[in-house]
Amino acid sequence: MKIDVQEIHLSEPITFVGKIFYGDYTKSHLYIQEVQAELDKHAIAWKKNSVFGIFYDDPREMQGSELKSFHGVFADSVPLLSATELTTITLSGKFVYAKAIGSIDSIYEAYQAIFDFLGDKNLQLKSSVGYQVSTFDQGVITTEIYMEL
Repeated sequence: MKIDVQEIHLSEPITFVGKIFYGDYTKSHLYIQEVQAELDKHAIAWKKNSVFGIFYDDPREMQGSELKSFHGVFADSVPLLSATELTTITLSGKFVYAKAIGSIDSIYEAYQAIFDFLGDKNLQLKSSVGYQVSTFDQGVITTEIYMEL
């Protein structure tokens, strides 16, 4: 499957609510559930079909227990979070963007396509952090990957 990669500019910021976790990336679903439970506990409305993750570390270079990530969801509005352990992350500006549909393998393919695109266009990233938005619709997972330029 060919992955389309492009440069984009987010003129309208995208804001997510979540928190930082340390641990194996394979436990991401548990981290998301923790964020969702915290939002529910404080009666903060959030969108049910999309989740957000930032993966700071390369799991091939660090032990699972040391991997840093941010996991969250789209809130219906930017909530007052002072009574929670949650925070917000906002994306805006220039990014390289790719969309992966399906399994975890398609996500790896999308990252490779991004790195190939960067090399072909001689572009430099601000950091190696990948921002991932996953949407679940009718049993299909679509993951959008943003990497800041």
